[in-house]
Amino acid sequence: MKFNWVPLISLSLLVMLFGLMLEGVLLSDDDPYKAMDDCGAQDQHILWRGWLGSYRTYDLHITEDEFRASMLTPSKRCEDIIGFPYRAFLTPQNEHIKEIADYLCGLTESEYLRAQYALNFTQCAVEYALDEEVYGIKEHFAYPIETLYIGRGDCEDKAFLVCSIMLAMGLDAKITNEPEHIGVALHLDHHFPRFVSKGIEHNGETYYICDITESKPTYLFIEPSGREHIADDDIDAGYWFCKIYDTLMASLRYGGSQYLDRVGIERGLLKNLF
Repeated sequence: MKFNWVPLISLSLLVMLFGLMLEGVLLSDDDPYKAMDDCGAQDQHILWRGWLGSYRTYDLHITEDEFRASMLTPSKRCEDIIGFPYRAFLTPQNEHIKEIADYLCGLTESEYLRAQYALNFTQCAVEYALDEEVYGIKEHFAYPIETLYIGRGDCEDKAFLVCSIMLAMGLDAKITNEPEHIGVALHLDHHFPRFVSKGIEHNGETYYICDITESKPTYLFIEPSGREHIADDDIDAGYWFCKIYDTLMASLRYGGSQYLDRVGIERGLLKNLF
């Protein structure tokens, strides 16, 4: 007996239509991609310093094309009832993230100091700002190179950047998730953080919370609020659905535009899904 695909296709179209309405594509003019209108090619000369150290400089070269292509990568850009798709925003394999990690690792052989530098570099390079200020919408998850390019971001943007750099360094860093805050927790084998009396227990190891929200260099660790938990504990059942859904949404939004050409899905809705 042949399977009847018509009901499934009809249901999928209804889901996409409902999704478009929820996202504001049909009912609202809000669109985070408008942030691209104010951006142009730029080389950033980042001045940063460690918590108790002297100033250093780092030259960052992210092109406008790289930024625009990243902004149009199909990804769920917020947490909702479908899930918390943070994994897509951890990019330790990105060439810019790896270059930053290599640069910071070249400054010291101490695992603890490398982690401290990753935090302080991000604190100085990225000014804390709400998504409404940067993108004009209430919530927008940004990829690390987008946050670096713009130089502004809120807690999850800075968390994804710090965690990506730490992972590229080979450190054991995790994303934490609590009401109205996303952060980073770090486990170090040979360092117990001074000034901090407790951490988060996860898989038999203790992870300590990093202070990511400041726009000035601070000590690496802070006391947890008591509500933090490692995001790996979340059942992210909607992760793959989010990827499929957002690829379809991007295709409906932009068709075969030059931006989709850059992310490689102009010849098929699911070409670069996985």
